[in-house]
Parts: sequence; structure tokens; C-alpha cells
Amino acid sequence: MSKFRKLLLAGALSFCLTPALVLATSPTGSNINQHGQYNQAQIDQTGPSNGAFINQGSYGTHSYNGRAYIQQTQNKSSQAYINQYNRNNNGKIYQQGRRGTATINQRNSINGYTQGNTATITQTARLNNSRSNQNGNGNVSTQTQTANHLNTASNQRGSFNRNTQTQSRAFNRSRSNQVGDRNTSRQNQSGNYGIMRSNQYGYANSNSQFQNNQENQSTSNQYGSFNSNHQNQYSSGNSATLYQSGTANTSTQNQGYRSCNGGFHSAVSQVGWNNSALVNQR
Repeated sequence: MSKFRKLLLAGALSFCLTPALVLATSPTGSNINQHGQYNQAQIDQTGPSNGAFINQGSYGTHSYNGRAYIQQTQNKSSQAYINQYNRNNNGKIYQQGRRGTATINQRNSINGYTQGNTATITQTARLNNSRSNQNGNGNVSTQTQTANHLNTASNQRGSFNRNTQTQSRAFNRSRSNQVGDRNTSRQNQSGNYGIMRSNQYGYANSNSQFQNNQENQSTSNQYGSFNSNHQNQYSSGNSATLYQSGTANTSTQNQGYRSCNGGFHSAVSQVGWNNSALVNQR
């Protein structure tokens, strides 16, 4: 082969291979910014190391009724963020790969205008992190994780909010923080070695925690009055801890075996008046 043909072939190979190598190693990103009302935004990404960001509205504006959706498939080490302002917004994130991060922020930019927002995060692989932050009244947060070694957190500030966190495998962590009145929190774990914590500050709040396997830990803290707490654990080696301060609070803890032998631990602390506590172990 002549020297010219060798150089030509080498140049052709470098032209073909270099773009592929760049695509395989360089992270990609997509940003959408929308201001106003009734906006819709969607980002679909396939492959690892992606970044997606959707912002609808800004501080001090009358933005509302936004719809934002991010879908990442085969998304190892990808990040997804949604920021929405004021009321009646809907944000959704779906991640299929592992080591992903999903965050939805729904907040107010004008006093009295933050309400009726919905945040939904779904992650189907391991080693993911999920977070939902909502500020206002009448908001709904739903987070679902279906693999191992996952972390999920929900923060809600306001009243009449609802939080649901579901984790269906082992070694998962779930945290819920609610500040306000008449809020509802529900946490579900169906694997081993799970840890869940719920903190509620205010009046007439309701907390429910369910763990359906072994060696799990459940903690509930309620500060205020007329609150209700339910902790349910249905296998061996589990522990449930409750602290309530205020008046007219109620607590129920159910712990039982399904098949294997082992112990469980229950602790209830109530500070205040007219409180009631019930512990069932069998």
C-alpha cells in the first residue's frame, strides 16, 4: 500500500471514530425556560450522563398552569430538574437507568398564589436519588422507586398537602417533612433493611408508614395537636419509634410475623394531654 493511501485511510478512520468517541464520553444537556401561563415542555433523552432542566416561571411573575415532563432512558448518571412557580402546575420525571438524580421544585413567587401543584417522580433502577420540594397549599407529591439502594425525600410547607413515597426493594431510605396543618404522608417499603422517617409540624396531620419485610426501621415525629400516626411492620427484626408532642394525638403501631422467627422493637413517647397510644405485637 502506498504512503498516500495509508495516510488517506488513517484520515478516514479518524474522521469516523472521533465523533463517536466524543458522543460516548461527553455529557449532554438540554434546557427549557418558559415564562407565562399554560406552557408545556418535554425533554426526552436516551443514554448516560445526560442533563435535563425545565424552568417554568420566575420569582415575582404570575406564571401558572405549567406542564413539564422529563424522560430519561438508559440514563446512567443522569440528572433531571424541574422548577415551577405558583399554582396548578404539573411536573413529572421518569428515569430508567441507575445513579440518576431527579428533583422537582414547586414554589411561590407571589404570596397566596401557590396551590394545587402536582409532582411525580418514577425511578426504575438502583442507586438513584429523588427529591420533591413544594411550598404552598393543596399540593400532591408522589415518588416511586422500584430497585435497591435508593434515596427519596419529600419536603412540603403549607396545608392540605399529600405525600406518597413507595419503594419496592431493599436497602432504601425514605424521608418526609411536612410543615403546616391537615397534611397527609404515606410511606411504603416492601424490601429488607429499609429506613423511613416522617416529620410533621402543625395540627391535624396524618402519617402512615408500611414496611412489609425484615430488618426495617420506622420513625415518626409529630409536633402539634390532633395528629394521628400509624406504623405497620409485617415481618421480623423491625423497629418502630414514635414521638408526639401536643394534645389529643393518637398513635397505633402494628408489628407481626409473616413466616420467620425474630424480634421487633417498639417505642412510643407522647408529651402533652389527652393522647392515646396502641401497640400490637404478635
